[in-house]
Amino acid sequence: VDNIAGLSSHDMLNMQMSYFKKALQSAISNDYTKVTFIHGVGNGVLKSAIIKELDDYEGIENRMASISKFGVGAIDILIKDK
Repeated sequence: VDNIAGLSSHDMLNMQMSYFKKALQSAISNDYTKVTFIHGVGNGVLKSAIIKELDDYEGIENRMASISKFGVGAIDILIKDK
């Protein structure tokens, strides 16, 4: 998206979650064992949405990503063997 002017918070969250789902599916399809998603620091809406979405997946765990590497605005997704 080149310009987010005029997009509601809801629309922006939907776009971010759509990207998250595509990236996660790609990681699963390509046999990744870990992928880090940057959700940023804010009021936790995106992070909460990501964690809720992960409930729909079996064999997936999440944990806070390395604070020294990413600060507090990232989450590691651990993908177990299929």
